[in-house]
Amino acid sequence: MEKKKNKKQKPPIYTQKKTGLFARFFKTLLRVVYGKYTFIYHYEEPSKASVFVSNHTSHVAPLVFQYQSPKNVRTWGNSKFFTKEDCRTHLRSDMCKDNSFKSKFLSFLIQVLAPFVVWVYKKHANSIPVYFDFNVYKTFKMSSETLTNGSSVIIYPEKAYNEFNGVLSGFATGFAYVAQVHYKLTGECINFYPVYFAQTLKEVHFGKPITYDPEVPMEEQSITISDYIFSQIMELYSALPPHKVIPMYAVTKKTKMEEKEQKRLAKQKKRKNKKELEDSSLNNSIE
Repeated sequence: MEKKKNKKQKPPIYTQKKTGLFARFFKTLLRVVYGKYTFIYHYEEPSKASVFVSNHTSHVAPLVFQYQSPKNVRTWGNSKFFTKEDCRTHLRSDMCKDNSFKSKFLSFLIQVLAPFVVWVYKKHANSIPVYFDFNVYKTFKMSSETLTNGSSVIIYPEKAYNEFNGVLSGFATGFAYVAQVHYKLTGECINFYPVYFAQTLKEVHFGKPITYDPEVPMEEQSITISDYIFSQIMELYSALPPHKVIPMYAVTKKTKMEEKEQKRLAKQKKRKNKKELEDSSLNNSIE
């Protein structure tokens, strides 16, 4: 018992795990799979820990940003990926839609791999769990602690089924409240940096930040910050050479479903027109 009491506790870390064989292997693997990205600051390079708000390109943006950023960062991640059962339920609801062989096989893979996914989120990437209920204060408090200890926070606020303009889906505005909590805890006004992740160009672009103002009501300011970030990301996108946009996974899936439905309706209309034409020809021949 004495030995356990005297055992030193490891100090908390506020970014991904950087030491150890697996950490080095995982970082190298991501570099090989996704290539090297260039981080470009168009206004100024942050001199202190800040909040980076970026477009979401499926799993690629969070992984590359976390493991290739020249600065210490910590990513917001869905709290459902922090427990094995929640992770399995969430992935199955998203990926296993029917009783097909493919869905059954994916369900088996999810059953086996969920513990590894949870381990990466909690222990290796050391992400900040994002709650969608009253526990969201924990998200803001952990973010504030991260900022206080010198690591920036990266947030992907696009909502999966909001309107998609070809580059971004509409933002959830609640992320901005992290600034209010941080100010109450530390008295510091944080900066929000707009970030455009250009996956096909292998570049990460940073725009001009907006600073939290404690004098402005938070409900109003959350919309102002969100709208500013959205418009700045669109400007960053527009300033680049033409390139393919990789939207977040849920939007891609929704778009594919819509395209499939449009094709089905087009075929249905074509068959109807063909039948009407045949009936008209038949009537003319009878006359």
